[in-house]
Amino acid sequence: MARRWRPGWRAAAATLACLALTACGEKRGTPPVSSTTPLRTLAARRGIAIGAPTGSTFQRTDAAGDSLRAILAREFDMVWSGNWLKFSVVHPAPTTYDFSWADSMVAFAQAHQMTVRGHTFVWHNQIPSWLTGGSWTPAQVDSILAGHIATLMAHFKGKIRIWDVVNEAVDDNAQRRTTFWSTALGPGYIERAFRLARAADSTALLFYNDYNIEGTSAKADTVYALLADLKSRGVPVDGVGMQGHFIVGQLPSGASLAANFARFAALGLKIEITELDIRMSVPATAADLAVQALDYRTIVGACLQTPACDAVELSAVYDGDSWVPGTFPGQGAANLFDESFHPKPAYTALSNLLSGK
Repeated sequence: MARRWRPGWRAAAATLACLALTACGEKRGTPPVSSTTPLRTLAARRGIAIGAPTGSTFQRTDAAGDSLRAILAREFDMVWSGNWLKFSVVHPAPTTYDFSWADSMVAFAQAHQMTVRGHTFVWHNQIPSWLTGGSWTPAQVDSILAGHIATLMAHFKGKIRIWDVVNEAVDDNAQRRTTFWSTALGPGYIERAFRLARAADSTALLFYNDYNIEGTSAKADTVYALLADLKSRGVPVDGVGMQGHFIVGQLPSGASLAANFARFAALGLKIEITELDIRMSVPATAADLAVQALDYRTIVGACLQTPACDAVELSAVYDGDSWVPGTFPGQGAANLFDESFHPKPAYTALSNLLSGK
């Protein structure tokens, strides 16, 4: 259940955040200085990884590209592939694979001692038209999927050890989604994808990934039942990714998060927050940024309190690479760094939380 705020909550929350973050007098425009301990160092001391995607700015050769790469290398010890390994990007034609962008990400990660998370094999979006527009038999679609998974996992074996195998198979109505894959292969496509991935790389960690399943809810119940069934039948699912797309001031309660994390962990699953962002109406106000900081503490704190939760990954390094404004007009400012790469109160909040403050 989302938090319900009384009138005047923004001003009160801003005051609380000043006390919690010890940042009332800080200037937002000051970037992290060299004496600040990086988030990756603090997170490692707490037994978790902290990650972000490379984003569209990653390969730019201007100052923005330099800033993003510097922050990515300094602050994070995990990187996930964003769009670069989605089916339509990496497999644009039946016999063509384009690994150029993903290879650059992996090389960067290796140079900076970062774990890489691959995303994603099976999703209802970003499927190439050559596949969705073809007249395939179920056996042919199965062969295409098997070849796709085997090719990607072979190319990145030993380099990408964590994969989102199936993404967002449950719709907002808490029912299984009807997709190209479910239509072509039937309801067993989820199990099939996981078994294909395990056959392709026996050492990789295989995840199911979805949104709006962080707290207890009807959708979380459906995903829990799905994964419980798969685990009971020996399907090789190692973890669940909870994406963490939130609105400021509307996170599930701490009790809801704790209870939900605990039941998934009891299935023997690792838990990772995989695409964390907390959006607000823009332009951002100081009060909203203060509440956002507290919200980031809440969700990351829930991970720290759950032994099975071993990673928190953000949906973007900075607001300039965010998916939010293009999807939710009038909303944004969802990340730890603003459009000019300056750290926001949420950055300080996480730094303090991971430091034990």
